Amino acid sequence: MIRTKHNFVTLLLLFLSLLAIVPAVEAAGPFTYQTADLCVGFRKTGAYQATYECVVDIGQATNYVNQPAGTTVNITQYTASQLTPASFSSLANLSWSVTGYVETTNQPVGYPQATIWITVPRVAGVSVTAPARDTQTAQSNPESKIKGIFAGALYTSGNIASNSVNTPTFVQEPYTLAISDNMYYGIYMADATYPTVGSLNSTAPLSTNSAQINLEYTTGSTFTSPVLEDLYEVRPSYFSAGRPPKNVYNLDPYTGLTNGPGYYVGYFTLSPSGSMTFTRDGAPTAGFNTASRTGAAPYTVVFSDTSLGTVTNWAWSFGDGHTYTNPSPSSYSGLVTNTYTAPGSYTVKLTVVGPTGTNISTVASYVVVTSGTVPPSASFTGTPTTGFAPLTVIFTDTSTGTVTNRAWNFGDGHTYTNTTSLYATNTYTTNGTFTVSLTATGPGGTNTSTVAKYVVISPAPQFGPVILSGTNIVMGGTNGPIGVQYRILTTTNLTAALANWLPVYTNTFNAFGNFGYTNSATKAQGYYKLVSP
Repeated sequence: MIRTKHNFVTLLLLFLSLLAIVPAVEAAGPFTYQTADLCVGFRKTGAYQATYECVVDIGQATNYVNQPAGTTVNITQYTASQLTPASFSSLANLSWSVTGYVETTNQPVGYPQATIWITVPRVAGVSVTAPARDTQTAQSNPESKIKGIFAGALYTSGNIASNSVNTPTFVQEPYTLAISDNMYYGIYMADATYPTVGSLNSTAPLSTNSAQINLEYTTGSTFTSPVLEDLYEVRPSYFSAGRPPKNVYNLDPYTGLTNGPGYYVGYFTLSPSGSMTFTRDGAPTAGFNTASRTGAAPYTVVFSDTSLGTVTNWAWSFGDGHTYTNPSPSSYSGLVTNTYTAPGSYTVKLTVVGPTGTNISTVASYVVVTSGTVPPSASFTGTPTTGFAPLTVIFTDTSTGTVTNRAWNFGDGHTYTNTTSLYATNTYTTNGTFTVSLTATGPGGTNTSTVAKYVVISPAPQFGPVILSGTNIVMGGTNGPIGVQYRILTTTNLTAALANWLPVYTNTFNAFGNFGYTNSATKAQGYYKLVSP
């Protein structure tokens, strides 16, 4: 849409002066609205800019906030045919949002002054951070911009004839170059192509992590699946001096808080056909977990609340006669502690209450308390775990807890049971892979750790015949495990300690397990040994 780039303040003053004229302008058009109504705006931006923009009054905010939890209602104030093809060639690249406001002056609608309603797009199907509540003065900025959307639609409607796209609830803004008609709905919406035009997003409330919130969802270049925007009722947190009531913290009746995020009402769904529904936020969903659920008395458990949705009250029952109720969201950390003093199996229940209903999570036998020490947790290590037969492996018990007996099974038919030593030794005499297990027993019970293929015994490499070729000694062998390092040592004293043998070659076996070595006869000793590793 072509727009004349006017200074926003000038436009706003001109616009307000036009509204102050006899209500003949309002009466001339069929579109009407009142404070605390919600309106949906539809527009296209940038390279996809269309010659139309639309505003739909979908009725009082209470019609949505007061819906029963989980209820879905159809938006009937417009039809899909009013959006396309008359307004847009398609609904791809279409920006839309739902907004509403209460004046910064007294309004007999039951809401604090500067209360606003805004929708926040779900990104990749996930809700983003909720908008934060601000003071009445701060919230008057987005409130005035939202008001401009409604009033701009009213002004536009009053200057065109009543027809199928200019009704009491629906206004299709026509293409125009006339400066006198330039105060239409779109001038109050963000548009990157027209940076001097007033931006609703630039004055939107910040999120609870102080990030700027985007209020509009823009459909993709292909629009085939429904998209969602979450509706929030954002009451001001504080009334400043100069406007009645003065210097008062505003308590949100849904959450019981005077600050924090806005209240989540529910979500709007726009389908690719253009039809729209609203679904009221359902009752909260109770949930909890804990890092540990079994222990010896006295046993202290820290429970973490994992409930979803808006919750205003939590009631815990720990199954041992102890309960805990927290009526204040502002003082609730989400962590509660209970100490079980007697052995037994305990059922834990959490009841959560929200503005739209109650939900209970009950888990039977969730906490089990024993009379003595808990069973040990069996574990072990062994070294070495690979080599050639015969291979002696030393195993070490690394179990935790109190252990009074250890039963080893080495996987080769050998077993060993002892009550005191942490160590056990086994010699593997045949090739193969062996599963090892340790069963640890203590006052609290028995636990077994089993590790499959823990010990691997490979066939030992073998020397072949030694050949004298001229002045060289040639030797080789077979049956080497691939990638295992080996060393050839030599000495003239067969009884010498291995550390005193002379290393003459180090290598790894090739892909076939074969190896070869040639040594100058002038360096020959008397004896050779193959060592691995």
